[in-house]
Amino acid sequence: DHRARLATMDEGVAATTLAAATRGHASRKQTKQVATQQKSAVVIQSRVRGRKDRGRVSGFAKQQRYFTPAEVLEHDRVDDLWVTFFGNVYNLTELIAENKGSLIQPLLDAGGTDITHWFDPTTRELRSHIDSVSELRSPYLPMGRLLHAAP
Repeated sequence: DHRARLATMDEGVAATTLAAATRGHASRKQTKQVATQQKSAVVIQSRVRGRKDRGRVSGFAKQQRYFTPAEVLEHDRVDDLWVTFFGNVYNLTELIAENKGSLIQPLLDAGGTDITHWFDPTTRELRSHIDSVSELRSPYLPMGRLLHAAP
C-alpha cells in the first residue's frame, strides 16, 4: 500500500517520503527501547528499595541491617534490651515493659548477649531434659524460670 503510493509520486517526493518514513520508524523504535530501559531501571530500583526496607529495624533514624556484637552489647538495660540468637538481633524492650516480675530476670541478665545456647539447634525450641523425679520432658532452665516457658 505504502510502496504503491510511492510508485505514483515523483522520484524526489518519493525519496523524501521514504526517508521520512524510515526516520519515523527508527525514531519510534528508539523511543520504545528507551522506554523499556527506563521501565527496567524503575523495576530494579524498586527491588533494591524493597530489599532496603525489609532490612530495617524500626525505631532507628539511620537504618542498618547488620549489628556487631559490640553494638548489641550496648543495649543491656531495662528500657533498651536486645539479645541475639541464631544469628538474629531481637529488641525485647516492649516485651520487658509489658511483663514485670521475676520471670523476666533471666532476659535482663542476658541483655546485650547471645542466648542461642538456651535453644535446641534442631527444633529451635528451648532446650529440654527428662526430669528424674517425674520422668517428664521439661524445659532446661539453669538460668531460672523464664517468661513464656512452662514450669
